[in-house]
This record gives sequence, C-alpha cells and structure tokens, in this order.
Amino acid sequence: MILEVTANANGGLCAPCSKGGGLCEACGARLSQPNKSGKFICYDCEKSQRFESVPSLPKQWTKPVEVDWQVVANNYALAIDSLLRLFLAAQGDDPAYGVVFQLSQNGMLDVHINTQDGIGEIPSRMRKIANWGQELSDDEWVAKVGLWFTPAWKYADLSSIFGNEVARAINDFHYDLFEMLCDSDEGDDDSEDMAKIDRARLSAIESVSSSDAFRSIARTQGFTAHVVDDDGLDYETGKRIGD
Repeated sequence: MILEVTANANGGLCAPCSKGGGLCEACGARLSQPNKSGKFICYDCEKSQRFESVPSLPKQWTKPVEVDWQVVANNYALAIDSLLRLFLAAQGDDPAYGVVFQLSQNGMLDVHINTQDGIGEIPSRMRKIANWGQELSDDEWVAKVGLWFTPAWKYADLSSIFGNEVARAINDFHYDLFEMLCDSDEGDDDSEDMAKIDRARLSAIESVSSSDAFRSIARTQGFTAHVVDDDGLDYETGKRIGD
C-alpha cells in the first residue's frame, strides 16, 4: 500500500518504482530495481528457475506424508558436495585442520572449514566481529577463542563464500520444506518431522564424508571433523567443539 498523494504524484506508482525499474521477465510484476545479476526478475520467479536447474528437486510437497526423505538426504549431500568441490579449487596447499558440519536453523546444513593459514587470520577476523577485546594481542586472541570458533574461520561458511546455483536452489527448497512442515496441521506434534530433517541431514553428512570431494581435502595430521547443533555443541555428546 502507498499513500494516495504518492500515487497521484507518480501516476499510480510508489516512489521507488517511479524512479525507474522494470517488469519481471517471467511474471510481469513491476520491480523497482534489478537483482544482483542485473536482470529484472522477481524473487519467486528467480527461485523457481533455480529449482528447475536441479532436476532432482521434485515439485513442491504440500504435506508431510508426501515427503520422500531419501530425496531430501540426497539433495543435502548434493549441495555440500558442490560447495566442497569449489573449496578444493581454492584451497591450494593450505591444509585443513578441521571441518564442521552444522545442523542450523530452518532446516539448513552449513559447512565450515579452517586451515593452517586460517589460524593466523583468527585475530583479525575477531577484531572485526567482536565489540570487546580490541586490546588483545594476536596470541591472546587465539588463546581466548581457541581454534574451533567457526565465525572466525577462513572458510566460515562455504554457502556464503562459494554460493552456486545448485547449493542455493537446494537451500531454498529445504527452507520451503521446513516452512511447510512447521505450518502443517497434520497431527498435534511436529517433533517427529523435525527429527526426520535431522536424520536426513545426518545421512547426507555420512554420505559426503565418504565422497571423493571430502577425501580430497588436503589435511593436517590432526585433522578432525565434527557434527554440531546450532549452538556449536557436538551433536552426539553435547560438548562444545574443541573442548
């Protein structure tokens, strides 16, 4: 909704649209500005096109009973594999000492990697993200946060760093799946559906852990991988990783 005076002044348009813009190339909706690719295409149409680029994504499931959880697990694995392959192309001879698979909110599955060189970047990254401890030396920063605080990692989130059409489409799809499960009125308890999402993500991690891409990661001698919840706690033990 826009103010009547604004509409009258701009030929029925809101202020942003009156300054230019264009029509979505797919559905014709008016847009005030192009997307990041420079195209005039609305979010829903852009997402639909991403889905079409991944043939294994089925048409939208409308209720929990329709969900094929093996397909869900396979697509989580496909997204991770696509990101790991892009990481491998950028890794060079800088060995990784740790990988963290994180079962994040809204059905997301995030992957974090840090390398030997990445340890030296922890202090500068912490100074950017922390509103405390600016007086600490580099050594004091590393001693303070340790080596397993993923926000300070060189590859803190592979989806953000190496985002690609496959991973983005699958993430969008799984977010929509999560929303459908949350909104479904089938039954009184959705905890079992949430548990199914967890099992699908864990199954994907197990699959990826034996994949060619994961085995190809250059590693330090003490390389370890963890599966954590959204609070950074080890999924099985409940302990914070690195303890």
